[in-house]
Amino acid sequence: MPTYVPKDREVGSFPILPPDRYAVQVEKIKPGWGATGTPYLGWQLRVFDGDLAGSSLFLITSMAEAALPYPDTGLWHVLAVLGLDSALEEKDFESFEDFAEEMDSIAAGATCAVDTDIDIYENKERNRVTCVRSLDDYVPDAISPEVARNPAPVAAPVAPSARSAPAAAARRPAPAARPASPPVHRPVPPRGGAPEPPF
Repeated sequence: MPTYVPKDREVGSFPILPPDRYAVQVEKIKPGWGATGTPYLGWQLRVFDGDLAGSSLFLITSMAEAALPYPDTGLWHVLAVLGLDSALEEKDFESFEDFAEEMDSIAAGATCAVDTDIDIYENKERNRVTCVRSLDDYVPDAISPEVARNPAPVAAPVAPSARSAPAAAARRPAPAARPASPPVHRPVPPRGGAPEPPF
């Protein structure tokens, strides 16, 4: 028989990603309950583009009635961004677990973009998804949408032997800064902080 909890075990953790906008795919959705007993959906998202492809991010969508219409990360917003709201409209479920199972089956593989920052939970840093966006809002390499629409002309490449490394570095343009997002009013999490993802 296999041993699932060895004596010499080490607890792993997910790496903290720098605050940015990432292209993600829904990997799985699981039901969970907060400290007050309020149900939530825990979304595991997988980054699929850029240097951090393969990294995981997590999103919690509270099922509290007041939280469903939250902008940016509320369930109704997330479903609309993923194009899944009509698939669940007016559909009855026997239990929250049945709803979560249906969500997992229809959302797996869906793609979107997410904005993240770093949050502190129980004295540890973790990523927090601050906004779920259409994948059309994702621009690789943190290039602003304005630069992506109007890229600067590219000069013909010069053979590596024809230039020195310092001269090449001096000619390299600085990356464009992403415009600041407008401030968003966030609801205050329940006492005890936000729940840990169920994964």
